[in-house]
Amino acid sequence: MSLRIRQIVLDASDIEAVATFWSALLGWPITFRSADWITISGESIDLAVQRVTNHVEPRWPQPERPQQVHLDLPVPDLDESERLILQLGGEKLADRPDEDPPFRVFADPAGHSFCLEDANEGMTVGDRLDLPCAE
Repeated sequence: MSLRIRQIVLDASDIEAVATFWSALLGWPITFRSADWITISGESIDLAVQRVTNHVEPRWPQPERPQQVHLDLPVPDLDESERLILQLGGEKLADRPDEDPPFRVFADPAGHSFCLEDANEGMTVGDRLDLPCAE
């Protein structure tokens, strides 16, 4: 038996801010919206945001508020992608230029951490996502 991931779901108290952030960053449309759930859809996977009233924002790298899950996004231009993330309301948490591949850690408006990786350095496994800023 083979399984596949249909969607990834993030918890947040302000689902509109988080869904808008990821929709703009990934260039994926919002395809479903209700009071407690918003879905944005890519070609083969969805990213959804569900309302959690007392959501406690994760704060990487603080162990008392762990990240629980994060996304790695390979991009062709780290600086250009970083500018877009900050314009959309994201927060830069760390810069790791000496890693292979080099990467930067960010958080979305609800504190979910994610990494931008330099797609031109060291990446050999998996698909590469093209963010709108790279077009």
